[in-house]
Amino acid sequence: MLIHKKLYPIQRVRQPWYFTLILWWILPGCSQENQPQPATKDSQPNQTAVTNDQTAKDGAAAADETTAGETLETGSLEGVIYYDSDPARQWRYSRYYIQSRSTGELAEAVVALRNTRLLQQQPYEASEPVIDQRDYRFIPETLAIHVGDRVKFTNADTVLHNVMTRDGIDPFSVNIGTDGSYMHLFRRAGGISRPIRIGCIFHGAMRSWIYVFAHPYFHVTQRDGSFSFQDVPAGEYNFDIVHPAGNLSTNQVVTIRPGETTKLDVRLSPDDLRKGTP
Repeated sequence: MLIHKKLYPIQRVRQPWYFTLILWWILPGCSQENQPQPATKDSQPNQTAVTNDQTAKDGAAAADETTAGETLETGSLEGVIYYDSDPARQWRYSRYYIQSRSTGELAEAVVALRNTRLLQQQPYEASEPVIDQRDYRFIPETLAIHVGDRVKFTNADTVLHNVMTRDGIDPFSVNIGTDGSYMHLFRRAGGISRPIRIGCIFHGAMRSWIYVFAHPYFHVTQRDGSFSFQDVPAGEYNFDIVHPAGNLSTNQVVTIRPGETTKLDVRLSPDDLRKGTP
């Protein structure tokens, strides 16, 4: 005896009109995640970055209002960073960063003050420094900025470059063509211990370091090795020195006295090389 099963036609489920709109909105974004983004002639950060930048400026304005009625006792700190060579322990980077072997002034050293008082917001003027890609190098190689500052990356070479980092809260990877540029907002301070390391995925030897601070008492030494801090609240501080390209680091305690200029010259040596540095 044959039993015939009744076949029912497949019913098409009619989706509401907004279902297609949701798919159209979601799917394109998923396919573009983690891809290097090309830079335009003057790429701008997204609206979120702009909002965060405004927040940083508002915070600085609030600090102005908070301290407007207070009189802080301040002093100054200035000096020079030197490197003392040792013939028995050659530092292979000395020819790039020491202006004179006889005197030893050290260029591109990051110096900064550190203590708990500086964690409070201090008034500052926002800046937009430029790091250029030229002759297959980042120029400058070392940069120190205030949190909330933007950095503009440019390309003066006739080849395609890239600027990328995996550090910080906003990692990025952007291709920059000749005469192109990319602007990036740095929203969190890492201080002297956590720099943002910058590279180019096309040219592995290119490197740069960006140090982001939450206070204005930082400096990158020039060819003469000098630094200067003005209007520093009086007190005791850790004075930190880092040379990222040469893997040098040291620190010491310094006291800022009201109304005085403290002179501080620091001499680094092979003893200050980080472990494993040639």
